[in-house]
Amino acid sequence: MRLGRPPALLIASGRRAPGTARVSQDVHLGTDDQLLATLQRMSGTAPELFSDEELMRTVLPAVRGDYKAAETYRHPHHWTPLPLPITTINGVQDPEVTPAEVEAWRHHTTGEYAAHWFPGGHFYLNDHAEAVMRLIRQAGMRL
Repeated sequence: MRLGRPPALLIASGRRAPGTARVSQDVHLGTDDQLLATLQRMSGTAPELFSDEELMRTVLPAVRGDYKAAETYRHPHHWTPLPLPITTINGVQDPEVTPAEVEAWRHHTTGEYAAHWFPGGHFYLNDHAEAVMRLIRQAGMRL
């Protein structure tokens, strides 16, 4: 709400909708080795970075915190859909979200909902940055 204006559009990427939390999500409680294995399965980090122990000591607490926030968030029972359009952008092979979890964003808006899927996993953006930026620009121009 900077400049006194409310948001005009929500774009969610690689995230399931609020209220679609999975049962037994506990990545944030795992050991460092288990967390590293999860990151390696997602194929978004250059393999050589995993062998840099100093970097991993610096990065893993933040990654663990991200997982904790996502895994422990509890959606309120009473909520109001947002009065703005929602666009979702995801990778077709993303192991972090299912199509149904993404599609549930539709219920969080009183405005338009649009879903866009790209080949790839959670880090589809690495291979489709130009197309995603074009999509975001087009969504912004429709406001």
